[in-house]
This record gives sequence, C-alpha cells and structure tokens, in this order.
Amino acid sequence: MTVHLVFHGVFAFIVRPDGIDVIAPYVDPHEFLFGSWGKLGPLPKGTMPMTNLIGVPKGGVPNPDFDRKRIPTVTGLTQVNPANVFCVVQLPALPLRVDHFRPYTKQIGGITIPRFPFMGVHGDTLNPDVLTGPAVLTYETKDVNSPQLHFRNQPLVFERTLNAVTGSPGQQVLNLHFFSGGEKELPPRGDLDRPFEAAVHTREAWTRLTSVVAGLDIRISRVRPFVAGPGSPVPAGDVLPGLPGAQLASLDELAAAKLHATLGGPIFAGSDCDCEPIQICVDNR
Repeated sequence: MTVHLVFHGVFAFIVRPDGIDVIAPYVDPHEFLFGSWGKLGPLPKGTMPMTNLIGVPKGGVPNPDFDRKRIPTVTGLTQVNPANVFCVVQLPALPLRVDHFRPYTKQIGGITIPRFPFMGVHGDTLNPDVLTGPAVLTYETKDVNSPQLHFRNQPLVFERTLNAVTGSPGQQVLNLHFFSGGEKELPPRGDLDRPFEAAVHTREAWTRLTSVVAGLDIRISRVRPFVAGPGSPVPAGDVLPGLPGAQLASLDELAAAKLHATLGGPIFAGSDCDCEPIQICVDNR
C-alpha cells in the first residue's frame, strides 16, 4: 500500500542517508496537527519516531528527489538547536519520491524578480526558482494499520482513512497530513493591517525555522517578495495517485471555506497563508 506523508506549512527536512528528521519550529499562532484528511488531531510536543514505512533501499535516492530549485537547500549541518523546536517526526528511511506542490513565484506586481532576497552565510548561496509547499513524501507499507507514530514509547491513536486511486479499481492509498501553520492567523483580506501583519509573521516564521539548525545563517533582506507574490490555487483532480489536490489546502483555506459555506460570499482561490511556502532542506547525505 502506498502512503503519502503530506507536510503543510513551516518545516525543516534534515536528510540523512538512512532517514529524515522533519522538524516543526515553535511559532506562537500556529496549529500543530496530523492525521487523515478531515480527521486531524494534535501533534504532541517532542520527538516522534514513525515506523513501518518502506522507502528506497539504503544507498538509494528518491525519484524525484528533494529539488533545490523548489526548496531552499543547504548541506553539512548536523546539529539541531532545541530552543525553537516544537516537534520532530523521525522517518526511518528515505522516501520513494519527493514532490513539491503549489509553487509561489518570484513576482511582484506581475514582474519577475531575479531572486528571492535571502542573505547570510548560507542565504547568499540560495537561488530557488520558486518556493513551494506542501511537500509530499511517498512510501509504501504492508497495510493500512502498519504505519505508526510513537510518542514517549507509546503509539499515537489516529483515524486512518483510505483514498481510492482514480482509474485503478480496488487500489487505495493512505494519506497522512502534518500541519505546522496558522488558522485565521492574519486579519481578513481587505483589512488595512493585513500587509503589515503578514510581513511581521513571515519574518518571524523564517527566523524560527532557520534557528532550529545550529549554525544555519539564512535571513531575508526584504519581506515583500515573500508576501506579495502570487500563490497557486488548490489543484483540481489528483496530484498523485490517490492524493486529491483538494487535500493540499492550508488551514487558513479550510477556515475560509468553512466561513464561505456558512456566510456565502467570495472565497480566495489561492494560498491564504503567508507561511505555506516556508520550508528548508538540510541535505546531509
């Protein structure tokens, strides 16, 4: 059975030859949730090993792999600074594939800028074409009950909902979602304070994220390109076999959809969260 691990929002992927530590930094207005779509529960604060996932054999690489043109990537940093860490999901192997969705482009007012304004010892070397989120890591497992997340040596209980694969009768996959993001964390669109709140929150999220890796120096010299560019709408149809594009929505978009269903009126057809594309990869293979 295929398992898609879908990471929404602010995460650092610390990649080793034999597995990945996925780190969510503590950001005050964020929610930390996981589970099947529509059946999300809280992520505990701490370290959580995940077991019974089958990835590439040791020495192999995912296909496709983490793409440094779609996620800011550095190498050679192995120490984690626990001060700003909320939780760590420990994955036991490298995934079969890594996919990045919903690109956020280098545009301001329709004009493409040369690069995102990263700065610092490591930031000066970064030049991704786009920023993206969510990231989807694909594994296999024996059956729906096999994948298990552990906390303090106890298995975490969560609902497991299967999704059918379009065009393949009888084939199903397990999609598990991890959220490190806000729900109504910004003033509503049209509020005069929203651009200022978005700028403050974006800078804080980048600072918290990069601070979880000891010695990592990535800063942003200008905030506007990270909050003024066009975000991609929720994709239509399946983005991977058994993974509907609708399951790539952010918590903010889910809250907006719920409000729309209750009150009516327009719903924003793009990312309504300024921190969805804030992810980094530390590739230590």
